[in-house]
Amino acid sequence: MLWLLLSISAALTHASQDVLLKRHLKSLTLNEVTTALFIFAAPFLCIAALLQPIPAIGPAFFPALLADIPIDCLAALLYLRALKESDLSLCAPLISFTPLFMLISSPLITGEFPGIAGLTGVVLIVTGSYLLNIKERSRGLLEPFKALLRQRGPRYALLTALFWSITSNFHKVGLQNSSPLFWSASVTTGIALTLTIIMILTSSGRLSIIIRQVALLLPLGVLAAWTISAPIVAMKFTLAAYAISVKRLSIIISVFFGHRFFSEENLGTRLLAAACMLLGVILIAVIG
Repeated sequence: MLWLLLSISAALTHASQDVLLKRHLKSLTLNEVTTALFIFAAPFLCIAALLQPIPAIGPAFFPALLADIPIDCLAALLYLRALKESDLSLCAPLISFTPLFMLISSPLITGEFPGIAGLTGVVLIVTGSYLLNIKERSRGLLEPFKALLRQRGPRYALLTALFWSITSNFHKVGLQNSSPLFWSASVTTGIALTLTIIMILTSSGRLSIIIRQVALLLPLGVLAAWTISAPIVAMKFTLAAYAISVKRLSIIISVFFGHRFFSEENLGTRLLAAACMLLGVILIAVIG
């Protein structure tokens, strides 16, 4: 059951990474934390990729890479903005909207569409999002949904999920035209270089802050690299859908961590909502 241990560890590191990100955002700017995350994750992933034979690069690899990097950069910035503006236990579950948005992006990019089980998963994800703000129900039937859209953090998280629904399709193309670790290292390095160039052009002095705080920020890279690579290794021992679905336990762990480390409220309700959304993600990934 090595694959299960690897996937569970990735869920833990994903949630832990979000805790560190939210803490660093109190003392560093959004651009600094986002850039540091990818700068320190890239070397670990490159080393892991180079420990394996370099794969044959398919013709769609570089188009997918070039299309993915700017969207993933924007998505990363939006997600960290969400963590800065709102509760971790509120924003993290909303990332499960990614497969819902893929109902639109996947048919256009890869020609894929889910079956009945997948559509049931979508219903569960929407239901979970409703439960996140169920306390607003007394003000009207649709108020739980409206409450999400009124808050900046959840809005940024939903936009992140939308962008990730697009990049998920580019990731699939990239994987088909290389290998999992090689693609992951390429994307992460590309994002790191792009964000570094932007920082140099806009505020070069901020880059020195990242360099001076290597000891503080390096754990971000370690957690991010493991979060990305552990499920990839797990896929060697089981189906990709199983490995990724177990990794999504981070949704529930993040709710716990939000309560534990940031004293976020409504633990019971948000756990129920996160569990509902997790079940929806599993139905889409494994059955749908």
